[in-house]
Amino acid sequence: SYREDVRQIFEKRSKLMVELISKAKGFKPFVPQGAFYVFCDIEGVGLGSEALCDRLLEEINVAVIPGKSFGSDRHVRFSFASSEKDIQEGIGRIVDWTNKRG
Repeated sequence: SYREDVRQIFEKRSKLMVELISKAKGFKPFVPQGAFYVFCDIEGVGLGSEALCDRLLEEINVAVIPGKSFGSDRHVRFSFASSEKDIQEGIGRIVDWTNKRG
């Protein structure tokens, strides 16, 4: 059925995003249980959520939602309601960015 096809697509994207984010220094993703986003602990990055989101957007053109809007400045939210290609590109930029920061 259509719903099952969509569920499988989003499950695959979720797993891909968690796997890729786990490679970024200072990022610790939580595995979602049915949402279309990944909430991620960024305490190891050394920036608050708004500062990190601003830098990612300005420096590498990747939009991420600050966790401060959801009650935690130590987290950010990544949507996987986009193509696998876009997920790979965006998270790849974040991994490269974290590697350059040291």
